[in-house]
Amino acid sequence: MSGSLLWQALRQSRPLHAPIHRSWHVLSLPWSSSAPPVCPLSNLPCSRLAVTPVNARLRVLRVPRVPRVHPVAPLSRTYSSDDKKTAELERLEKAGQLSLSQRFKLQFKRYWYVLVPVHVATSVVWFGGFYLMCKSGVDVSSILSTLGASETYVAKLKDSDLGYYAMAYACYKVATPVRYTVTLGGTTLTVRKLSEYGWLKTTSEVASDFRDRSDQVKHKMDDFKGSIGDMREKVEDEWERSWKRFAEKRKKP
Repeated sequence: MSGSLLWQALRQSRPLHAPIHRSWHVLSLPWSSSAPPVCPLSNLPCSRLAVTPVNARLRVLRVPRVPRVHPVAPLSRTYSSDDKKTAELERLEKAGQLSLSQRFKLQFKRYWYVLVPVHVATSVVWFGGFYLMCKSGVDVSSILSTLGASETYVAKLKDSDLGYYAMAYACYKVATPVRYTVTLGGTTLTVRKLSEYGWLKTTSEVASDFRDRSDQVKHKMDDFKGSIGDMREKVEDEWERSWKRFAEKRKKP
């Protein structure tokens, strides 16, 4: 459609009261002769516009957008990511290329129920020892400076309101590699002793026991629900029999 024909159609347009199938509205706007022949349909909030002259009227059709479908990764990838990481750590362990943090992660995946208590116990001992060392008059600031701590950091620790606690925590953080090594050694020794006495369970056995206990609890809940249902049926039957006896007594003269 040329610009002049479109302009004439817009000037002669009238509101259409009858509904139009699959159309939103009919555009009918007053125009002056001085207005430039520019179609204002580009400013309408539509996804796509189709202008068709029907009996000197304009119809604005909204063409619905087709929603995009984004590919979704299968759930098996998410579930198998941890297994792949564990397999990679085991491969590095056989090759003797595990770092300290990787050894800690692998030990946690295998014996988390042993490693966590050992780590908590050793951490308490470490922090308590550092606190007693700071309080006993040992020059901890010089030790931290020797280990590579900056003078600004050491000065902030000295001026801190926490006092000995701040210095003990700084020593605690500096000794992290040693603490992790002690935790791994204590976990390995504990696992060995528990295995000798037959008290140690693997992670799969712990998970199996947890599933068995959850199944037992579920069965108990089902039995309880069944007993409640039986009791309700008995009460309903007894009520029905009592009502029938009462109705029969009322019928007798």
